[in-house]
Amino acid sequence: MEVTPALLAPVPHQPGVYVFTRQGVPLYVGKAADLRGRLAAYAPGNSWKTDMLQEADGFRVHTTDSELEALLLEVNWIKVYRPKYNIVDRDQKSLLYIGITDEEYPQVLPTRIFAASGTYIGPFVSAYVVRQTLRALRKVFPYRCARMPIAESHKPQARPCLYFHMGLCAGTCAGRITPEQYRRRVITPLIRLLEGKTTSARRALDPTHRALLDEVLAHTRVLSVTEKYANDVHELQRVLGLPRPPHRIEGYDISNTQGIEAVGSMVVAIDGEPALSEYRKFKIRSLEGKSNDIGMLTEVLTRRLAHSATKKQQGEDEAEREEWPMPDLLLIDGGKAQRNAALRVVRRSGLVIPVVSLAKREEEIYLPGASGPLRLSRHAPALHLLQRIRDEAHRFAIGYHRKRRTKRMLQ
Repeated sequence: MEVTPALLAPVPHQPGVYVFTRQGVPLYVGKAADLRGRLAAYAPGNSWKTDMLQEADGFRVHTTDSELEALLLEVNWIKVYRPKYNIVDRDQKSLLYIGITDEEYPQVLPTRIFAASGTYIGPFVSAYVVRQTLRALRKVFPYRCARMPIAESHKPQARPCLYFHMGLCAGTCAGRITPEQYRRRVITPLIRLLEGKTTSARRALDPTHRALLDEVLAHTRVLSVTEKYANDVHELQRVLGLPRPPHRIEGYDISNTQGIEAVGSMVVAIDGEPALSEYRKFKIRSLEGKSNDIGMLTEVLTRRLAHSATKKQQGEDEAEREEWPMPDLLLIDGGKAQRNAALRVVRRSGLVIPVVSLAKREEEIYLPGASGPLRLSRHAPALHLLQRIRDEAHRFAIGYHRKRRTKRMLQ
């Protein structure tokens, strides 16, 4: 199908969820802070989900009162309908859930791991979205702080935690609330809201917290930033001529002082957002004391790509190497020489991974096979995305190098 201006005309500029269908069966569910603006990205010449559009024969939209409601409705519709194009090409390690533990006083926390018991809402691709959602909802549903112990036998303690005084904890740490009250006032309405049952959640609240929930829903912005990141990723695909949007981008940098305490960094962006848990640090093993950034980069990439499949590490303990998800794009801090070194490592590994480098001075992009660098407008979103990842790799590398250098000086 084609998403034409005529089809978009009745779509409002409001938050909500959209569903592409074939004969009424959902193919893809998405959310938006601005439904019409988001659906315009699917117009001919702009779309990045070509296969899905070729299969779809229609779409429908459902407006919500807030971005947060749109986010939660999308998550729950994906869980119910399991649309074909929402479940392909997703690295399960990158998906997060909001977990609610099955304890006397349940905890509410982001998690990638399912326990045998408890309630799990998700998945969410964006860690940013999970953090912002929990931060906003805690103002209405003051769930317990995991770091604070529960008051023994529910006896009041002299000092409740700081979160209690900020209105972000129900007082489980000081015996101010019983388990039954905690579940009724906090956990049950929170689960209802996370499951998209906003009306039911509001009914379970007192008038004060009901008004607070309305205020939180009206002012929490969880979609605009993530939509911008997603748009940057698809713009980068177009600019670099990549076969698909680079869902996972890895950035690399080297830091040393004349070869001393040489280290390398690997940072990861998933759908344009930093994935801190995926970052890795490398202590250079083969070139310590030698000022050879190209050789160090070669070592780092060789060691990283050795994690492309689970295999036995040849060494003293024959320990099994951890498998890391494969990147859709490698970004190297540097120029043509750094790009060429990275390409050699990738080709030797037998993998097919796009490689680009970004030079600092002129912000030139070096592509494989190109005779000269690519220069983008300084205002180009694709360039800004590469700069963020490159600068983050530099920050991570130099921080690790300084830490090792300081430790060396104190010995």
